[in-house]
Amino acid sequence: TSEEYIAQEKRYCYTTPKSFLELIALYKRLLATKRSDLLNNAERLEGGINQIRDASEKVDGLNAILAEKTVAVENASQETKALMKDVEEKKGIVEAQTAIAAEEAAKTNVVVREVEAVEAECQRELAEALPALEAAKAAVAGLKKDDINTLKSYPKPPDDVAMVANCVKILISPASSIPPVRARTWADAKKMMNNPGQLMDQLMNIDASNLDQANIDAIQMYINDPAFKPESVQLKSGAAAGMCSWAIGLNKFHEERCKVRPKEERLAQQQAKLKSRREELEKVQKKVAELEETFNKLKAESEKAQAEGRRIEAEQQETKDKIDRAQRLVRGLSDENIRWTQTIKDLKAAVELQIGNVLLGSAFISYIGPFSKNYREKILHQQWIPNIKESGIPMSENLDVVMNVLTNEAQVASWNNEGLPADPISTENGAIVTNCARWPLMIDPQLQGIKWIRTREEKNGLKIIQTSERKWQTVLQQCIEEGLPCLLHGVGENIEPVLENVLGRATYKKGGRQFIKLGAAEVEYNPKFRFFIQTKLGNPRYKPEVNAQTTLINFMVTETGLEDQLLAVVVNQERPDLEEKRVALLRQMNTFTIELEQCETGLLNELAAATGDILSNVTLIENLETTKKKARDINVSMKQAVITKQEISESRLTYTTVATRGSLIFFQMDQLCKIDHMYQYSLEAFMTVFNKALAKAAHPEDRKDVAARVALVQKSITETSFAYVSRGLFERHKLIFSSLLCFAILGREGTIDRRQLDFLLRGKKKAGIERPESVQEWCTEPNWAGVQALAEVEGATPEFSSLPHDMSDSNRWKLWVETERPEEEKLPADWKGLSPFQKLLVLRCLRPDRLTAALEDFVASSIGKYFVSDQAVSVDVSFKDSTTKTPLFFILSAGVDPVKNVEDLGRKLGFTGDNGKLSNVSLGQGQEIVADRALERCFNNGGWTMLSNIHLVQKWLPSLEQRLDQYDEIYTRMAQIAKYKSEKRAARRAMLKAEMDPQARAEGVEEGAEGEEAHEQPEHPENEEAIVEEEEEEDEDDDDPETKMEGPKGHPDFRVFLSAEPSVVIPIGVLQRSVKLTSEPPSGIQANLARAMANFSDEPWDRSAKPSEYRCIMFAMCFFHAVVVERKKFGAQGWNRTYPFNMGDLTTCMEV
Repeated sequence: TSEEYIAQEKRYCYTTPKSFLELIALYKRLLATKRSDLLNNAERLEGGINQIRDASEKVDGLNAILAEKTVAVENASQETKALMKDVEEKKGIVEAQTAIAAEEAAKTNVVVREVEAVEAECQRELAEALPALEAAKAAVAGLKKDDINTLKSYPKPPDDVAMVANCVKILISPASSIPPVRARTWADAKKMMNNPGQLMDQLMNIDASNLDQANIDAIQMYINDPAFKPESVQLKSGAAAGMCSWAIGLNKFHEERCKVRPKEERLAQQQAKLKSRREELEKVQKKVAELEETFNKLKAESEKAQAEGRRIEAEQQETKDKIDRAQRLVRGLSDENIRWTQTIKDLKAAVELQIGNVLLGSAFISYIGPFSKNYREKILHQQWIPNIKESGIPMSENLDVVMNVLTNEAQVASWNNEGLPADPISTENGAIVTNCARWPLMIDPQLQGIKWIRTREEKNGLKIIQTSERKWQTVLQQCIEEGLPCLLHGVGENIEPVLENVLGRATYKKGGRQFIKLGAAEVEYNPKFRFFIQTKLGNPRYKPEVNAQTTLINFMVTETGLEDQLLAVVVNQERPDLEEKRVALLRQMNTFTIELEQCETGLLNELAAATGDILSNVTLIENLETTKKKARDINVSMKQAVITKQEISESRLTYTTVATRGSLIFFQMDQLCKIDHMYQYSLEAFMTVFNKALAKAAHPEDRKDVAARVALVQKSITETSFAYVSRGLFERHKLIFSSLLCFAILGREGTIDRRQLDFLLRGKKKAGIERPESVQEWCTEPNWAGVQALAEVEGATPEFSSLPHDMSDSNRWKLWVETERPEEEKLPADWKGLSPFQKLLVLRCLRPDRLTAALEDFVASSIGKYFVSDQAVSVDVSFKDSTTKTPLFFILSAGVDPVKNVEDLGRKLGFTGDNGKLSNVSLGQGQEIVADRALERCFNNGGWTMLSNIHLVQKWLPSLEQRLDQYDEIYTRMAQIAKYKSEKRAARRAMLKAEMDPQARAEGVEEGAEGEEAHEQPEHPENEEAIVEEEEEEDEDDDDPETKMEGPKGHPDFRVFLSAEPSVVIPIGVLQRSVKLTSEPPSGIQANLARAMANFSDEPWDRSAKPSEYRCIMFAMCFFHAVVVERKKFGAQGWNRTYPFNMGDLTTCMEV
């Protein structure tokens, strides 16, 4: 599947052994969790059913219990007086003995503190010795039998290896059997290694705490030898090196152990003294305890007897209340009893099915993330599920792996409230993010995932970083230490090496705490730390190591998801009342879903947590009744909400075609980056264009004709989006975009066959079939191979399979092929019945040189001439599309300099270099600081910043992107504050009007046009003045935290202009947020002539003494310019040299 994904989508997805190991670990964890959850749920339900059953059974026996308790209380009251007397006598005795016990306890505590001090000192010193012993054991654990056998095979080992063997032999020998120095031979050492396994056990299990001093003394000659070092021995024998480390560690441990022994002896003496003291204290305390027990018993009996009389009436009333509560409990939960019983059966049956369910869920989390919607469905339903069933693994039928294994409706509703789109792919991505064992790496060019993460984790203290920031590692370190979520956004294809340990979660223990390496820093690791990574790249190619360390998730917007978003925008524009109602309803339904689950969970938790007699718990019974009533009300509201949602959905269907067209256009725009890196478009920028197109769409004469309005809106969106994109495309790519857009629209309408479109785009050939003699004269070999491939394409009338035969039998095909413009001629014979699109396929084979012209005609006839005509847009018009957050980006071509156009526009609008409101910086070496200062000055004070040739400062571009992101956040926050203040002011105005005009409030607002006209003019001017004064005072004294803004504020006149040659070094974020413009001349004399004349206004010839002659000269110059520009495609032929004629040459000629 990954290979097919590469071939079809050009997207790379790697599966590594580490990914598989992570899958196994995730499967084990998830299976245990799911089984535990199912069994816990079943246990809770059984507990609830048992509580209901017990309550029903207890009702009958309550009266008998009450009678028995009443008799017992009356008997106990007679004993009260006798008991009171005994209590007073015992009290004095207990107080005396208690004083004696306190004195003994004080003496004992002194001894205890002394013992604890000595014991703590011993423990501390022993702890210092333990690492040496652990190191010795670790060295033995690293030994292998083969290594020992290899060592034993040495006929004459090196001296340091022999020393190691003799040292080990001495340590494992009894003190009485230590051989003298001269008797220590290699032969004896080899005998020791005859049984490597026994030797390793002997080394591992040696009693290090009780080594004989004679053994330690005997090895000192080796320990102190300079050659007795594991590092040097390692070069000769790994086994000897391990034994060397073992001997050194054992010797070090023994030295530390000897230091502690005197203190242990002292500790033993103190402990014996303490034992004696405690025995004496225990005797006294035991006597006191016996007296206190007797006294407490007497006192309790007395108090019980006194209270018994008062309890009689309370017991009687309690019994009546219990009966009432039992009836309420049984009656209130009677319907749940049946449902819970069936649910218990389903849950117990589902436990075994979790083997396959969780396997599918674990694989889904581990592997499915990088794939698009179609591939996910294919992998899941055509590969994994059939494979699991064929293998006989238990699995639920019709399993929804996301909703039934990885999440639930309440959790998804919570995600939707946090801003996650409601389409299935986004839900799947949310489930992967919340369940994956590796850190999620989100492919998120449309910024949908990052917006959800920001909203979701904001309450948890989310920190957002970017590797281009100076102190990003410091922020990440803080998050790791404090257990805060951290979002690293805008990463490229290469992840910073310093993050390798963080991605791999390479933690280690030190002093009982977990640590992780972040670069050179050692950071304490908090298990609550969470790490999210996001890239704006639409098709990144990450190395297999990154795929293994992270969970790659494709968060790119889907057509279905985008259609839902665009439909909401359209309906909000056309029917705001309907959209507001829908949004409120969806949020309400999400809240209902969450609250309903909380109600049932709370109900079961309260029943499960109830201890003792449930009928005595008044609060519990009342809470259960309240919860049950709330759940019942929610269910009723939910049913009504579903009906209302269906009604709203039916009303919104009218505008679906507009949303579908918008989604289609965006996905065509999004594919342009495959042609050129400069063609980057964000969803946010497209939404801005979409909203503008909606606003300027014409209205039909009949305002109630919704279908006509929808058609006009659809046309406006298509043309506006096309104009927005085409002005930033090079001429050679404009027809490609027009054609793709046309094919996509026709494909969605079902008027073109997908197989035929595939042939047109790929131009398949089928070689190896000999040409008949009748076609060899006019049909080339490549063209004939194309015809043979076309013959295999189905769906035409007549069928393409008969085309080769018809061409060889008919001379009319030769005449058609040899015409100058075959695309304008009818096809021979019956082939006239082919559709215009199918005619393109024939041209693709026989006259590929005319395919471009034919495509232009086809696009013009299919979706309109607008889409193949030159859409030249001046800087003045494009400037209106720019904002404080949206720069203008000039994509440079040979001989084009947009600075003059910007300066001319600035003079018209009052932004010039003379008044300090236009800063022009030509980027190059050392100009980065100048550019930063210019941006900051214009941002704070208002003005335009023109940054030319930014492609020359590659290292500075990430800083520019970060700065533009910061400006975006500031202006967004300012807009939010302004909107909040406006809404608050409107609400305040309405309230003040109601307070000042009670008569109007009582009568209400008049209906119809008369009422609207009446409200246009205030009836009470003095009231209006009072309202304005109150609003001004409120703005001055506004302490609302929603309107507070920390840090700098941007000026509303701030604009940024950028220019660069096409280059892959330009950050995607800069390109996506910008309005892009190219300045290439169009193709065709007519288009060039129109473009040239559009550069001149009426002012020059109005001022001229001979306006008619001036116009003629201008037309002649523009025509000459169009001819010269059109001839550029022939290169230097006919000229002295190649020269890039541009609009500057024409302007200069006209000025002369």
